[in-house]
This record gives sequence, C-alpha cells and structure tokens, in this order.
Amino acid sequence: MSSDRPTFAVTTAADADARRFVDLDTVRALSGIPSTGSGALDDDTLGLRLDAVLASMASSCRLARYRALPPTFAQEEVRATWPAFVVSDYGARGFTRGPQLILPWRTPITAVEITEAGAELEEGVTFRVFGAGVLERIGAEWSLDEIVVDYTAGWIADDDENPPPADLVQAIADQVRLAHAQSSVNPLLRNEDLPGIWSGSFNTIGGDAIDSSGLGRPLLDMLERLGLKAPPAFA
Repeated sequence: MSSDRPTFAVTTAADADARRFVDLDTVRALSGIPSTGSGALDDDTLGLRLDAVLASMASSCRLARYRALPPTFAQEEVRATWPAFVVSDYGARGFTRGPQLILPWRTPITAVEITEAGAELEEGVTFRVFGAGVLERIGAEWSLDEIVVDYTAGWIADDDENPPPADLVQAIADQVRLAHAQSSVNPLLRNEDLPGIWSGSFNTIGGDAIDSSGLGRPLLDMLERLGLKAPPAFA
C-alpha cells in the first residue's frame, strides 16, 4: 500500500441537528429516562448527554478530523487528496503507490467518486472499495498523478435506506442511561459497604465496566464488532 498520506477535508459538514443521527425521542423511549417526575431529564439536558456519548464514540473509533470540526458518525461528504507525486520530494526513484490506497477513516462509507489526473474512474471497472477504507485499482497500480476521492460516510437519523444498526442505537441509549445514573454517584466512590444494610461496587471510569473514554464496555465491544473502530493502520 501507499506510504504517502492524503490530505483530508470535510466538504459538506453535518449541522448541529444532523450530528444526532439518533433522535432524542428514540433515546428517551429506549433508555426509559422520563421527561417529568423522578429521575427526569428535560430535552436540552438529554440532548447534551447524547451529544457527549456520540462525541466519545467518534473519538474512541479515531474518526478522521478536519480542522476544528469534531469528527462524527453523522453523514458528511468528505474528500481525500493524494497530491501529484514529485520524485525528487521523496529522494528515491522507482517509488510507486501500488494497487491499494487507504482512505482517512470515516465509516460507514456509502458512496465513492474518484478522479485520477482529472479523469473520473468507474467503480467496479477501474477500482473497487473494500472494508477498512481500502481502494484497489483493478488490473493496475495507482498513478503518481493527483488522486481525489470524494466519499460520503455516516448515518442520517430516520434514514430508511441506510439506518443506523438497531443494536447500536439501543447501546447508545443504554450508554446515555448509564451517564445519567452516574450523575448521582460520587465519582470517587468505587465501593460502599454498610454492614447489615447494603454492599456493592459502582461502575467507574477506567474500571472494568467503563473505559477511560467514559464509554461502557458493551458499547465499546459493539463498536468493535460492527467494524466502526479504525484498524491498527490508522493509529
């Protein structure tokens, strides 16, 4: 695979509302967090908790970042550009890009358009897309000319054609419920023992149940299982 790295840009960013690819009504229904009464959260506070969970997911999965825009699993149009190759810049003649390139990590990818030296390529004829953001040139190597890849990645709430996985949505709602429950627990308290009354351990960040990112192990395991975390090549 190529050793030269592309530049990355977000060409059409998701707005604040679209970044919540899981809507509040769904989270409230699945988490059981009421809007009134005991243990209630208003929409604004619930939205902040949801935003924090989604941001932690994007960070944990090492999604590609562009300038000051925080990365997101919400659908955005993005671009990777490999500049025209100048042999003298690399100090070695005979360098090639090889037949495979790796896109900056955004997932899930739903559309890809590529131009090579200004000419548009056809998917399935001149290139194919594999998992982990790998682009393979069919029957050839990628040229040393400029290569521009425009791709669409991410989800939209209530998208009938490409909805977020139902089990992931449930795991996100569970994580929001966990974050809400933690707000009433002293973060320094790991165990409590009241002889003859109650004894137990609390979930704490960095412990066995909650990662240092603040995400619970069930959600982290699901991100891994669904292939949403960046492979080691992106570390």
